[in-house]
Amino acid sequence: MHFARRTTLSAAVVAALAGTVLPAAAQHSSPGPTRASVATDGRQADGPSVAPALSANGRYIAFVSSAANLVRGDTNGVADVFVHDLRTGRTQRVAEGPATGVALSGDGRDVVLATTAALTKDDDNGLDDIYLYDRRTHRTERISHGHPDAPPRNRLNYSPAISANGRVVAYTTATPDAAPGDTNGRDDVIVHDRRTGKNQLVQYRTDGALGDGDSLSASLSADGRQVAFETADQLDPNHDWTHARNVYVRDRLKGTTEQISRPTRFVYKESSFGSSISANGRMFAFSSNVGSLVPGDNNNATDVFAFDRKNQTTVRVSTAADGTQANGVSSAASLSGDGRRVAFVSAATNLVPGDTNGLADVFVKDLRTGAVERVSVAADGTEADRPAVGSTSLSDHRIAFSSAATNLVRGDTNDTTDVFTVSRTS
Repeated sequence: MHFARRTTLSAAVVAALAGTVLPAAAQHSSPGPTRASVATDGRQADGPSVAPALSANGRYIAFVSSAANLVRGDTNGVADVFVHDLRTGRTQRVAEGPATGVALSGDGRDVVLATTAALTKDDDNGLDDIYLYDRRTHRTERISHGHPDAPPRNRLNYSPAISANGRVVAYTTATPDAAPGDTNGRDDVIVHDRRTGKNQLVQYRTDGALGDGDSLSASLSADGRQVAFETADQLDPNHDWTHARNVYVRDRLKGTTEQISRPTRFVYKESSFGSSISANGRMFAFSSNVGSLVPGDNNNATDVFAFDRKNQTTVRVSTAADGTQANGVSSAASLSGDGRRVAFVSAATNLVPGDTNGLADVFVKDLRTGAVERVSVAADGTEADRPAVGSTSLSDHRIAFSSAATNLVRGDTNDTTDVFTVSRTS
């Protein structure tokens, strides 16, 4: 869980969504979007803002922005990390960039990010590292430590995630021997315990052997015990007889690995990716272009799915309320902390009535009732005039997304991608 849930689209899916010209959205029960990528005085950003990440309590939102006017003294000309307080309206720059990813702890106190900037004195590699910034103490802590003799490619660190209490940080690294037993020479998901200072690998097979493939894109349960990630390695012989990327979860306490995405036939090229996990580690959401995860999936498009670990069941999320399958690509799934709702981006035109804008929109599916809501519309229901892009983030009562639309809020004249939030009343 990237507290709250934040999930990013792959480059291929972004291209597919942006390039799909199909009809778009209408039905909504939310009060309409609020623009979060603004200065404390409400001034709109003069550069693009992306990668929103909500705190679990829904009060704070972090994002990456190239804007130079969100805070005073921002003269570095690169994408920095900002945190906006949705209650007070205050915007704070918490780290210099160039930054590529960000996540928040449950209360928004701790910010983890990936940046090439040297934020601590011991960082002299000039490459992406993972940092944690404590907004209460104003202390910056370097989480990733690359091998000093490794070539530049093998010192990259990216895709940070953090547990609700801020104790556990997960990220992907190409650094050799980043954790004890790291002998596979691949990109690995590393879990760092800030209390003990220890690093731990997660891509172990059920027999205890270390996987020999790349593992990516970690997501953490609230306590940091459960780690969801993706890999093309075959880690669970009970379910994985494919040669493609699948989503797994590692129970760090029990030392077990379980496959979450479960094709029912042999898969060679299709993949499952972009996992998001509920606070208690029971529910998972992910994207997949595999056509055999659920019966009747014949739309030949990437869909969003949810897996109930307790009941061992998979459902397709990116469908209309009546079960009609999407007629366009859906991805960027993020799960609410209680596991009830899933936010995602879709180019489909048939998920809600009145979707005629021909653009990728943001939707929220209620897994309990089956209701689908399009949230990337103005308060009066006006459809977005430009697509939603990148990632979504979802707390129990708020959704965040990025969009280049100019008509979701009044006074949006900056002609660039902004970060928006939508509050939920139920």
